[in-house]
Amino acid sequence: MTETGKEELGTLEHAARVALGVTLTDVRHARFRQPGWFYGGSTATKCPVDGETLHVFRKSYQSAGRDYLYAACVCSGCLSAVAAADLGLKTADLGVDPRRQHPPLEPRLLVDNAHDGLEELEFHSLLIECVRSLPAERLRWVMMDRLWMGRDALTARDAAERRGAAEGLILDLQQEALSILGGMARRSPDSAPHRLAAKLGVIGKPNHLEVAATAYRFASDLEPQMAQERSWMWLVMAGAEEPCCRHIAGMVSGQVQALLDWKQLQSAG
Repeated sequence: MTETGKEELGTLEHAARVALGVTLTDVRHARFRQPGWFYGGSTATKCPVDGETLHVFRKSYQSAGRDYLYAACVCSGCLSAVAAADLGLKTADLGVDPRRQHPPLEPRLLVDNAHDGLEELEFHSLLIECVRSLPAERLRWVMMDRLWMGRDALTARDAAERRGAAEGLILDLQQEALSILGGMARRSPDSAPHRLAAKLGVIGKPNHLEVAATAYRFASDLEPQMAQERSWMWLVMAGAEEPCCRHIAGMVSGQVQALLDWKQLQSAG
């Protein structure tokens, strides 16, 4: 039997920590400590110990030239990880969403280049990492109960009444996302936020002038206010300290404004 799970997907303990925000204390099988595990969603099965809904994690493997998936049942209550057979069940009996039983596809990361901007695919990668870091139940609650996604369509009047509240909630989630990404940049050398930190030059104690010059390359075509907001966001994603973010973003905005003033002066002359 040859393992074919993607190395970058990590052990079951790592996958559970990312998807559910829990640290497993009872891991039954050696294969659970091998890399390649990914989250497959909640099940229709309850934990026999505490009655919590079980979550399934999958891992690819190959046998006799055919591809299969291991299944691990994780309880976020008692922090255990068992196989379906340990519960007297087959994987088909767990009641999982078949659409989620495959490894997630990662967006292609662009090769670093001194003349490249912070391209859209890089932000997709950052946001995907952020979403995966939210506990699954928290994410489901946000989408269903706070943003009203997945329910029957609202009437125009209902939508208008809820729009203001929803916009505020989305802003709160964006701030939470930035905090998660900043933490990743500081803790995880292989994460997209850490790569962003390296590209911007904010790892360790940054030289504000050098970082501002780097950020300016990515923001020079924006209006001064937008350049300041974007630079601040990039720096927060990269894990920089708040005073550093404010100072450098202000420097970038000042550089953009100075360029606009110079262009106006040239056109007037």
